[in-house]
Order: sequence, then C-alpha cells, then structure tokens
Amino acid sequence: MSIDTTAKRGPAYDPHLLIRQVLDMGADFRGPAEDILLSWILSLDRALDPAAAALQLIDAYGLEIPAEHAATLRLRELILQTARFPDGAMQGQPGPRRRGGRRRVN
Repeated sequence: MSIDTTAKRGPAYDPHLLIRQVLDMGADFRGPAEDILLSWILSLDRALDPAAAALQLIDAYGLEIPAEHAATLRLRELILQTARFPDGAMQGQPGPRRRGGRRRVN
C-alpha cells in the first residue's frame, strides 16, 4: 500500500490552499491571522505580486465571512490591505532615517 505524500497544489494565488482551508474552518479558526497571512505570502511564487494574488483570492473566494468569526474577519482585512499595495506602490517613500551619524570602522 502506497501513501500519497504530495502536498495539495492549488491555484497560483493560493498554492497550498492555505486561505481556502482557513475559510473552510469557519468559526473553528482562532488565529492568529497574521501568521496565516505571512505563511500565505511566503508560499507564493516570487514572480507573483502578493497584491495581485490577494485580488485573485478576493475574486475566487468572495471572502464573505460571518461577523462572529473574528479571527477570519481579521484575515480578510489583512488580505484586503495586501491587495491595496501592489509591488512598487511604496517606491519613492523615504526610508527610515539613521541616527548617530557615521559608523565607526576598525
């Protein structure tokens, strides 16, 4: 008897079906949503912009979530935020300022 050890492969916007699984859990998903979002982003192909993938998730899954599913609602909000910031959207923004002047080199 052989055991199938291959991971489920989903569409490019949810390659491990992680978001689909969380949505299917409904009220059983307790979070943290931030961990799921990070895992999802890391699972995406490097060539796929997370914002584009988030938009595809929204189109495919709808993200209609009952109000009593707080952790899943939080995940939906994070996905919506991700969709608002495509690659390059923050270019031209000043980076963090350094404090303390020059670094000393020995």
